Amino acid sequence: MVANKGTLPSLLRTASAPKLPPLPKLRVRRPEATNANPCIAMMSSVLGCWASQGYTTQGCAALEQSLRVCMDARVRCPDYDVLEKVEL
Repeated sequence: MVANKGTLPSLLRTASAPKLPPLPKLRVRRPEATNANPCIAMMSSVLGCWASQGYTTQGCAALEQSLRVCMDARVRCPDYDVLEKVEL
């Protein structure tokens, strides 16, 4: 005889856990090349500066300004333009 096979707690555990149906295999049909954001390295530098300076703007002003310039000059992704045209 197997221990704890017919006990009430073991029966409740198996009864309360619903079984999920199997999911179909997911595939990526056409993987799109992602555009690397040129401002990620600059943002990482700003966050690192803030962490080392105690979140003060005095020592990180030059990095913050260069991040602003990078974000303003960056070419927009076409997906963002499509999202802006959709009215909610």
